Amino acid sequence: KDEFGSDRVYPIKADLSLEKDIDQLVNKVVEHWGRIDILTINLGGPPPGQPTEFSDEDWAKAFKLSIYSAVRLTRNVLQQMNVLQETLDRAMQHHSAGELPKAEVIYQKMLQANPNHPDALHLLGVIFHQKGENDTAVDLITKALAIKPDFPEAHNNLGNVLKKTGQIDAAVASYHKAIALNPDYAEAHNNLGFVFSELGRQ
Repeated sequence: KDEFGSDRVYPIKADLSLEKDIDQLVNKVVEHWGRIDILTINLGGPPPGQPTEFSDEDWAKAFKLSIYSAVRLTRNVLQQMNVLQETLDRAMQHHSAGELPKAEVIYQKMLQANPNHPDALHLLGVIFHQKGENDTAVDLITKALAIKPDFPEAHNNLGNVLKKTGQIDAAVASYHKAIALNPDYAEAHNNLGFVFSELGRQ
């Protein structure tokens, strides 16, 4: 907790042999983190002993815990991942095409379902920046970074917003953070270079 921060681990109590608990587990994770990127399954096995010592009921319980729960959990997580990604992809297509109102509606709907979705927060912040509402843009992108600190694109775009509002030192810091996370991030390097170039001309 001290090293990684209290928000880096989100414990949830659940019985993975129960389908309703699996549903609740996945929903709580999505509500808290906004999305699921990876699933690792490590389940406890049945009590130790000789195969001949176990009844059919014992075998059924072990199979239910070790196999069925893993299948159910994987299926549920994949469904959530696919739905979220498809929705995000559709919004980003509108955004890239300059259809900001359509993209904004989808980002807002995503955040109604999952208020902590870092991509939706970040990209909605970009839209507000494009609309000239930079205070709201800063709030949204900052919230995205609080949820996902290792987000170079968000650091870069926060730098753009801060630069626009005249907060040059803060903008430079944001660009540096983006580059530290992704040293090959050409756009962040360019933005940082533009800032230094403009400062040199002043």
